[in-house]
Amino acid sequence: MPWTTLIALRFARMRRSLLYAAVRSPFPGFTSLHRTVVWTVGQLDATDHQRAWCKEGGREFDGAFTGDDGVEVWYEAKSGKYWELANETPKVMEKFKSNLGDARLIAEEGGRKFSLISEKPIPENIVKWFDKKNYTWRVIPKGAG
Repeated sequence: MPWTTLIALRFARMRRSLLYAAVRSPFPGFTSLHRTVVWTVGQLDATDHQRAWCKEGGREFDGAFTGDDGVEVWYEAKSGKYWELANETPKVMEKFKSNLGDARLIAEEGGRKFSLISEKPIPENIVKWFDKKNYTWRVIPKGAG
């Protein structure tokens, strides 16, 4: 979630308190406040670019990586019992297919590739649909690599 104005103001106030304390004699919680400010600055720096948010065209992706060919790949991830739910509930499957098409279109319009990553094995009927629609997908079990 992007930084809101309230979060930014709270951070500015916290950082200002740290600076005032550094000029005067440090107070008992100074070290803890310093660690918090340093950590927050690191979080801001780590998320200060579009790739970190993987959000475009009103759609948020689950993540991104650089493929072997050097092209950025944005992906959707599915875990748990999602495939069971999708196979049992036609509306869920319909929404999944529609959303996947939108996601691929948005990624490709931005010059990226799109992929689906699943924690659990993907049922054969869905694999056939992926192949028919030429989707890139892979299964990465939880805890792997």
